[in-house]
Amino acid sequence: VKNVGNPKRMYTSMMKMRTILLTTTYSVQFKCATIATRYALYRTQFTNSRGAPIPIYEYQMQREKLFKEIGRAYLMQLSTAIFKKSVAECERLALNDDFSQLQNTHVNMCSFKALFTWWHNDGIGNLIKACGGHGYSMYSGLPHMLIDMFPNQILEGENSVLLLQVARQLIKCLGWIKKGEEQKVTGPFKFLVESDKWSEYSIPEGEAEPTAENIIGAFRRGTCVLLEKLGIRMFTLVQQHKDAKLVWDTMIGTDLQRVAKLYSVLLVLDTAWQNIVTIQNKPIKSAIELLFQFAGTNLVEEYAASLLEAGAITPGNI
Repeated sequence: VKNVGNPKRMYTSMMKMRTILLTTTYSVQFKCATIATRYALYRTQFTNSRGAPIPIYEYQMQREKLFKEIGRAYLMQLSTAIFKKSVAECERLALNDDFSQLQNTHVNMCSFKALFTWWHNDGIGNLIKACGGHGYSMYSGLPHMLIDMFPNQILEGENSVLLLQVARQLIKCLGWIKKGEEQKVTGPFKFLVESDKWSEYSIPEGEAEPTAENIIGAFRRGTCVLLEKLGIRMFTLVQQHKDAKLVWDTMIGTDLQRVAKLYSVLLVLDTAWQNIVTIQNKPIKSAIELLFQFAGTNLVEEYAASLLEAGAITPGNI
């Protein structure tokens, strides 16, 4: 019997499984954030000047812990909703043996899966600490979710290996651009074609409002500038050692992961914002925009070293 069909279709099924993993990740993140927030609203510690008990939610440091994880949960949910459309379109095309979207969709899935599972694992740990000893108690429900979700950093691809696949695609795009084959750079990678423009992007020094434009623009510049530096470093090392695989495996792994992380954060921020601008309910949209600003500012702080090196931000911005 003649074997019919294309084995590439198997990858579309695998991506559907990873999409379920993304949905599970942010769903559990919301549950954990809800538990910790309710606890903070009713748990009191110390008294104010009038002798009234102070709910720990009133402390700024407590709210910072909670809203960091709430903001990231919304980033994950909003960006996944947009990304699911890309997965569905890729599957639709694959049914007609059109695999033109498969590579981009796979690579971006790697970005989402790695970031989400890292964020989620760290996030549950932060929320447990936000609840003190009660959070560590099994009665809170939080340790159960931490144990259950921890393996997701390894399942369906270990995260650092997935980010190497992201970096490989970024390097490919850089190579196409250098050869004048910009038409090969498609989808979310297309901003790299305008690398010269984004490499000059700057946030006004006195800018007080962390707008979506500034946050996303900073990560675009960071990705473009550090990718260019990585390309030069990789080319130089290959010329010296005459062995591209040796260079890739043993000399630039941390650089590859750093650029892949910047791109992955950019992808999540960009797709989440695409969803936010479509929200019709004004009070909900206003609240979500604030959460986006908070989560985005937190990510700028987390990746400040890379963004400063790329000139995407200044100490004044921080």
